[in-house]
Amino acid sequence: DIRNNISKQKNEKIREYGESIIEYLEDIMLEENLYVRKNYLIVTSNEAYLDSKSNLRGFYDEVRNSEENNHVIGNYIRMMILGEDYDNVENVEDYIKLDDGEVDDTEIDDFLLFYWGPYEAGGWDQPKHGPEQAQDHHVNSEVSTGICQWTDDATTNKEIYKLIAYAKEYDPRYSGMDSLIPHLDGLHSGSESPSSVVAEIQKVISGYCSEDRDAYLKMQVEAAKYEWVDAESGDAQIDESVYEMGNRMYELYPWIKDRPDVVQGTVLSYLIRWGNNVQSVQSRMGGQNFDESWTDEQILSEETMNCFFNEGSPTRAQLQGELARAILNGEISDDEVEDWVRNCTVKEGYHYGG
Repeated sequence: DIRNNISKQKNEKIREYGESIIEYLEDIMLEENLYVRKNYLIVTSNEAYLDSKSNLRGFYDEVRNSEENNHVIGNYIRMMILGEDYDNVENVEDYIKLDDGEVDDTEIDDFLLFYWGPYEAGGWDQPKHGPEQAQDHHVNSEVSTGICQWTDDATTNKEIYKLIAYAKEYDPRYSGMDSLIPHLDGLHSGSESPSSVVAEIQKVISGYCSEDRDAYLKMQVEAAKYEWVDAESGDAQIDESVYEMGNRMYELYPWIKDRPDVVQGTVLSYLIRWGNNVQSVQSRMGGQNFDESWTDEQILSEETMNCFFNEGSPTRAQLQGELARAILNGEISDDEVEDWVRNCTVKEGYHYGG
């Protein structure tokens, strides 16, 4: 008996929340309109927050995409954190909602958003690449790491500090990244060489990747979205009075939210590459206003790509542009994009991997 199980809960707030769910579902089952009347599956987990979130998402995707399931089973998925410090029982209707039967496709695909990842740090699943990548550069005594090449140098760039701050808020297991701060301080003061700093970074992140590479990768994805896409993105926040974040993509270009994921990802790659401010982007386009009048094809054009990526042979503009346009046109599937991002596997007939 569900009510009997709920009544045994020690936490009064959990009992109250459980009763509110039961009452709400009982009201729905009285609804004569079968379009409105729906079945709900409630899954609980007593694991750590990040493990619960990952398992819940995996379970939901598995059920929704099951061959036995011939229709969409629901558009809403929510996770409530219920503990001794849970002070408010929210209105359950905020979490279990009646919808119009349409599939909710608003959640952006991370692999499409970061389809350009291998050009920055190699394949995300490749050893010493992706989240595990760290290297130094001769220019400005520069050091970079991770899927988005968070960079610190002898001038003003202090991006790795932000990554460390975010990681600690995201999951306490990454508090050990604090050990890198004295080395970064040394890089900025000139008392420590870039190669020495890189060695320390590799030492720390190799431990995290050995323990749970996917978790460390996910943290970087969330950190990147928080820093460059939207302040509401990601699963953590940091003190922005200490760490200047700049204007994010959705702040600069609100209209971009309505564009395909690959188009959003392309603009994101521009912002990360040249600084997340509108003046920087527009100056590289010869002063043109970058606004909603731009078509998807213009944003992904070779001409636009050449404004941002012109190094190497063949140039990144050529490679990334070919890939982006093929994704937009449906020539490369979502699964093939994921395989490319993870393993740098290039689809036969294309040369976007060089």
